Amino acid sequence: LNTVAMAPEPFGALDAPHLLVRVACLAGVVVYATSFTTDSSVLRLKYKSAVRWAVLSALLHAYRAHGVPKLSADYARRLFTDPHAQRLFGVLILLVGSGSLFGLIPVADAEVAALLAQLVIRLRRNVKTRPLSLKLIAKCEGSFLDGSGRVASGVLRRCSLFEVTA
Repeated sequence: LNTVAMAPEPFGALDAPHLLVRVACLAGVVVYATSFTTDSSVLRLKYKSAVRWAVLSALLHAYRAHGVPKLSADYARRLFTDPHAQRLFGVLILLVGSGSLFGLIPVADAEVAALLAQLVIRLRRNVKTRPLSLKLIAKCEGSFLDGSGRVASGVLRRCSLFEVTA
């Protein structure tokens, strides 16, 4: 069984902004899902907002994991073999779509998993919080994270199946 995990994101200058973008994306999904209006223009605006945050998150992941875009075969190979970077194409398709909660499920699923992986990296850096990171990995192993604290390949597989059907 071949499993391909998300490329690791180094801890750096864009870590805190990326964390905020992921939280904003999840907040957008929650706002859309709990919206009690039937006005289609308001719903479309909330949907587009959540998907725009997801596009920004995917772009930040590509930049943090692979660096500045280059016109080289090596860069293209690294980018196109990273399943999380491939999600950029899925969220761009969702951005052009009309919008539905079913389309936002894969966005939320991938962002929750990436957020948990990012939190594990942050907790692992401090000696005092390292045991907490191991507990978080153990709790989320299989459903969101793999044994090393990275986004599990099953999450990305679920997301691609949802995006195809949405």
